[in-house]
Amino acid sequence: MALRISGLLGYTDPGPFQFSERSMSDPLPLDAVSRIAVAGAGAIGQWVGAMLAAAGRDVGLLGRPILVAAAEKKGLRATDGDGGSYGVAAAPGLAFTDPEMLSDADVIVVATKGRDTAAMGELIAKHARPDAVVVSLQNGVANPDRLRQALPGRDVRAGMVGFNVVMRAPGDTHRATGGHVMVASGPRPGLGAVLSVPGMPVRERDDMDGVAWTKMLINLNNALNALSGLPLYDEITHGGWRKLWAASIREGLKEAKAAGVTPVRVFGPPPPIFVAM
Repeated sequence: MALRISGLLGYTDPGPFQFSERSMSDPLPLDAVSRIAVAGAGAIGQWVGAMLAAAGRDVGLLGRPILVAAAEKKGLRATDGDGGSYGVAAAPGLAFTDPEMLSDADVIVVATKGRDTAAMGELIAKHARPDAVVVSLQNGVANPDRLRQALPGRDVRAGMVGFNVVMRAPGDTHRATGGHVMVASGPRPGLGAVLSVPGMPVRERDDMDGVAWTKMLINLNNALNALSGLPLYDEITHGGWRKLWAASIREGLKEAKAAGVTPVRVFGPPPPIFVAM
């Protein structure tokens, strides 16, 4: 079963992991020396990992062999639309293909696509410590629950990345829009502090279900933008396309109500405002 899951996610080339040893029976409060694993390092995962590494956090990325080769050859680099450039030099121990690297992590940031969430949850259940905090930095509203199903009784938290990241090359990513990272508060304190670094502030919130639904409702415009073929500003200021977006949000709000969730203000006006536009 483990081999099948590894193959599904592309992590089929085991390599040595180099986190330093520590007592697994002594879970420390989360702080700047907590060990962080970014599991499923695509564009978002690589950007987050590079930002953490540049700030001196003890971080490793679980990804495909092409990422490991890039990290060992040229390091990790992250840039943003504000002119910031962050990174770390090439070195072994930045990226791994072997999920055993999860075994020494205090925090596991899951950044896979939704289709791989359940499989990643199984890998975490197999390799990670029971006290590790697991954070879903994924789009959609169902991924935290999928992880909880695979990890019963563990500290699994929802998260939200409020910006877009593009991958210029393996190990080289760029934040293309503005926004914040938000994570749910939970029983083990310090998650927001350990993930928050220069250029990537992270806020803890008690209403992450509402945050996730708000982002999902705003993202309903993505399909309309693709269909229109227009630049984003031109599309959302066009009366016809804006009405279609409002209709999509109206339907989404009904689904949120049925799910017992109230969307909240995250960036810009709250979703109900767009219905009246």
